[in-house]
Amino acid sequence: MAAAPVDQLGESFAGWLTQACDAIIGDNYPAPVRCLKVAEQPLKAYLSRELFQNRQLDFDVFPTEGGTAGICYLFDTLMHTGLLDAGNRIALFLPTFAPYLELPTLPHYHFDVVKIRAHQVQEAGGRTSYWYADEELAKLRDPRVKAAFIVNPSNPTANAMRRRR
Repeated sequence: MAAAPVDQLGESFAGWLTQACDAIIGDNYPAPVRCLKVAEQPLKAYLSRELFQNRQLDFDVFPTEGGTAGICYLFDTLMHTGLLDAGNRIALFLPTFAPYLELPTLPHYHFDVVKIRAHQVQEAGGRTSYWYADEELAKLRDPRVKAAFIVNPSNPTANAMRRRR
C-alpha cells in the first residue's frame, strides 16, 4: 500500500484539507487561543521566507482579529510581564490610524504618550512619503520613555518605512 502524499509542510493532503474546511466554517472562535494549526505552518513558512531569508529560526505567531486587538494584546502582554506599567511613558510614531491614538490612554493602560510626528512629503508622481526629523527622534532619548510603537506599514496611509534618500 502506497503512503499518503505529504506536502512540504509535513501534513498529509487529506489531513490538511480536513483542517482547512473546518477552519473555513469559522466555528472555532475563541478556541484555540492562538493560530489554527492549518494556518500556522503556512504562515510561519511565508514569514520565514519573506522576513528571515529562510534561516532556521524558532519563532511563534499570534495572528489577531485586527490591528486594534493586536495592539491591546501587546500592551496587555507587556504589562503582565512587568515590562510596562500603567502610567509609563511610551512613544507613539505618527501618522497612525486614529483609534490607535486612543488605545494607550485607556484607563487600563493610562500610558503617558509622547508623539513622534512625521513630516509629510509629496513625491514626484503623486506618491506621499513621510520622514522623521532629528528633533522628533530626539524625543526617544528621554530615559522615561519605556517603549516606542510604530505601525509599519502605516495604517491608514499604507506607507512602509524606508531609508531616507
